[in-house]
Amino acid sequence: MGIPGKVILILTPVGSTPKHFKDKLKVATSYTIAVLKDKLRGKALIPVEPHQPLIFYINEFAPSDSETIGSLFESFGNEKGSLSINYSITPFYG
Repeated sequence: MGIPGKVILILTPVGSTPKHFKDKLKVATSYTIAVLKDKLRGKALIPVEPHQPLIFYINEFAPSDSETIGSLFESFGNEKGSLSINYSITPFYG
């Protein structure tokens, strides 16, 4: 599967984490997890306090902050051009 320039993220809260304002978001595949977290916090799309951690999970795996959306899409994306990411403010899996 080739990597497009942008992919659709399907964001789902887990545990007691508050739901965000959008459940689908189109982002550049060059974004790292750290950049994505900063952008979501900066635009207040995920309602968490600045001191709270924001942990992303893909298939119960927590990618590192340096991982790119493109490499994650290549490994875990679907044929519709989307990547499902669960997020939490506390460790949830494992």
